[in-house]
Amino acid sequence: CDSMLPDHGSAPQTSSPPYVISVSFDRYDPGNEIQVVLEGTSASGFKAFMIQARELDGNVPVGTFHIVDPNTRGFPCANMTNSAVSHINPIVKHRITTIWVAPQGTR
Repeated sequence: CDSMLPDHGSAPQTSSPPYVISVSFDRYDPGNEIQVVLEGTSASGFKAFMIQARELDGNVPVGTFHIVDPNTRGFPCANMTNSAVSHINPIVKHRITTIWVAPQGTR
């Protein structure tokens, strides 16, 4: 989790990402739910991914994810349930959706 590097026996990608990430809001209040969409930019799609929200100045995960897409699963990082979201299989995906929940007590 800390490095965000793949752990499937392959090297990290060095080219431009084959996807874009969009969010429903760019600001949040504690407990807000924000839709996050990962969408492929080419017909070939993507097979693997890991998404995690982090503090600006560190590697500490912020918030949790609600799993709403059957091609995704929550991933525990830093002893936080669903602090990251990842793929569940190597099948080509063109779009996945998840919900990020802002932590309580932050702004």
